[in-house]
Amino acid sequence: MKIFQREAIKCDLASQVLRSTGELRLRALGLSMLPSLWPGDILSIQSCTFEDVARGDIVLCSREGQFVIHRIVGKSEDRQFLITQGDGLPRPDGPVPRRDLLGKVTAIERHGSVHKPKRAVPVSHRIFSLALWHWNLLLRIAMQIHVRRNFSLNRKPANATVEPT
Repeated sequence: MKIFQREAIKCDLASQVLRSTGELRLRALGLSMLPSLWPGDILSIQSCTFEDVARGDIVLCSREGQFVIHRIVGKSEDRQFLITQGDGLPRPDGPVPRRDLLGKVTAIERHGSVHKPKRAVPVSHRIFSLALWHWNLLLRIAMQIHVRRNFSLNRKPANATVEPT
């Protein structure tokens, strides 16, 4: 089975779970939402309708058998399409039909702490995002720091024991 087919099956299964239970937790993978979302962040997603979302919300959409998690930057005048964009990308995505909206990100877990996503992207995030995408070296350094921090936070000391719950 090809990788694309496997990913499409995973996305379909996760979509079914979201529709039937109303919630889903996913691990962020891409770089397009840096620095708002980092690879490895755990995202809590609630199912929602087109009317439940507004400009600034981070949403989960289906696009050609894959998941895309981007921020809403607008809605079409006829209310049939969302306009989304990754925080770190220079241009919006193509229109997202309302049927492809799956859910809204309600919480972001990173390094053991949980916070709610902000609708407004801080100016500092926009500047950092532009710097990351224009200077590849800075992106590589930021990712190395992120990976090292995750590794050190997730490592257990040699004498650690696991207690049953």
